Amino acid sequence: MSPNGRIRKGKILIVVSDKVASPDYSRTITFDNFYIDDYKIEGTKTISRAGKNESGNPLFMIMLEGGKITSPEGRTVTKEFNRIREWVTGYRTPATGLMMNIWLPVCYRY
Repeated sequence: MSPNGRIRKGKILIVVSDKVASPDYSRTITFDNFYIDDYKIEGTKTISRAGKNESGNPLFMIMLEGGKITSPEGRTVTKEFNRIREWVTGYRTPATGLMMNIWLPVCYRY
């Protein structure tokens, strides 16, 4: 049981390809028979580098494919999206000390 009283079971799988500063960086999150309080969670979320903007700030593509929550009664909610996010500040901050990253949406497409 989690600290907030929810029962979680199954696995969340996270695969990271490289360091976040690498042009080849990607992070893929999937679920393996994962439930929260008997609600099944499905989908694949992928975050990958999308170059830099004219200000030199890194851009990241964030995609959710096959997002689905199934209730114990069989009702479903689905969601998919593609977003581009800009890493506005903190990107060049050394790995030691306090780091603050502010993410601003560049565009949303549903």
